[in-house]
Amino acid sequence: MLSLAELRHAAVALSDLSGWKVQRIVQPDDANLYFTFYGYDEDKSDGVKRHLRLCCKGELAHVGEIDDLPKAPANPPSFCSLLRTKLERARFMGASIKHEDRLLALRFKTKDDEYELVLSILGSRSNSYFMDGNGVLRGAIRALEDTRRELQIGKPWTNPESLPPDEGMDRWAEAEDAELLREIGDTYRRLEGESETTELKRRIESVLRRSSEFLEHKIAKLEKELHDAEDARALKKEGELLKSVMHKIKPGDNEVVAEDYETGAELHIPLNPALSAADNLKVFFKKYHKGLTGANMLGQQIEVVRSTLADVHRLLSEFEQLNASGFLDAAMIREFAQRGAIKSMLQKYYPESRRITKPPKSKPKKKEVPGKLKPRRYATAEGLEVWVGKSDEGNDYLTTKLADGTDLFFHLEGWPGSHVVLRLNGRKDPPPDALLDACELAVYYSKQKGASRANVHVAAIKDVKKPSGAKPGLVYVNRGKTIALRHEPKRLERVLGAVIKEEGK
Repeated sequence: MLSLAELRHAAVALSDLSGWKVQRIVQPDDANLYFTFYGYDEDKSDGVKRHLRLCCKGELAHVGEIDDLPKAPANPPSFCSLLRTKLERARFMGASIKHEDRLLALRFKTKDDEYELVLSILGSRSNSYFMDGNGVLRGAIRALEDTRRELQIGKPWTNPESLPPDEGMDRWAEAEDAELLREIGDTYRRLEGESETTELKRRIESVLRRSSEFLEHKIAKLEKELHDAEDARALKKEGELLKSVMHKIKPGDNEVVAEDYETGAELHIPLNPALSAADNLKVFFKKYHKGLTGANMLGQQIEVVRSTLADVHRLLSEFEQLNASGFLDAAMIREFAQRGAIKSMLQKYYPESRRITKPPKSKPKKKEVPGKLKPRRYATAEGLEVWVGKSDEGNDYLTTKLADGTDLFFHLEGWPGSHVVLRLNGRKDPPPDALLDACELAVYYSKQKGASRANVHVAAIKDVKKPSGAKPGLVYVNRGKTIALRHEPKRLERVLGAVIKEEGK
């Protein structure tokens, strides 16, 4: 990560972008923000674009220039939606260091307000924070409980209580300001590649060892089950002996004594007193045949698992030999990870992480979703999103397919209208202002549009059910509560103005 001295140097270099406009913002994950700035270089008459990356990923935290933006996710995270609503077409006004700490503050200005985006480089607690012109925290790219628990969305920003760090060394002290951001970006792209290769190598070794342990445990378990199944073979002998003494069995007997034809010893055979002699005999042979079948199947399973374990041991031995030889480079590690067996193990033990904003549960993979099914999307001041159905079919799609079980459902009591959903992204404490924003939209998109007062029912999506065969848009709501809304024209105007446009439109 950048030292304080390097961050100071970067703040100076960023002054070259002062006055440039924000043209595009992309957030592919919970650690990286990418900006496209459009402006004019001193030596060029035509407008140019420059792409900036703000990374808050632990030891790789930095700000640097890159060649192009990554592909934007189909459903942008809430933090990205908030930034787009506030900063697209805003002018960049420069950067500075806050609190003499590793806090790089980027300042932006629009016609109506000023904003500040702070890249906080604090190791594992690094984060990116967004504040309005009054210094009130409006959003963060990472969860506050993972970085700075004392901060709260909707409350004024406060500087860290820890003592500022030493200046540290500047690895780019000799670099010209015009080239600094590019050199930082190139360095961290290389470091990130090395880090990813090291992590992939660690994961390959881990999955091979974990798979080996799992298969060895499975073989031990199957062998025990096989031993138990083979014990059932003794039932055949008992069944044969039971057949020879059927005439001795009386109704209600708990056992019968038979002579072992091999040893001459008496053998006490247990019986079920509720069954007849013939039915007891059937039970013995049924258990025998079941045990015999189970033993055969278990034997086959053990052979399959042993064969798989041998393959895992061979792969582990090959990987360890390559590693010990010193010839295991990044290309070889990636090639090894693409082998079918290794790829399956990596997916099993290290599945791909979920997107920050959960995609629709039944989103078609190939078929484009019709526009009438896609909800209108609005951003709250706290960085959350409110989704509104456009039609009866769109209401169904929103409530039963798109929304998560913990999201909140809003609908005007006693009146038809659009389904409105407040996306919480896992939060358990929805901000009061966000609730009121959703209520305003529920009234606006209903038959009571313009009402000064209204009762809006709120419930978790998991408590909203659609009866089988019901017409589009009809749902039943269990539990929940009612919010008595007093219409605020300015609130409605603000939230309607915070509409989120689809990517590329």
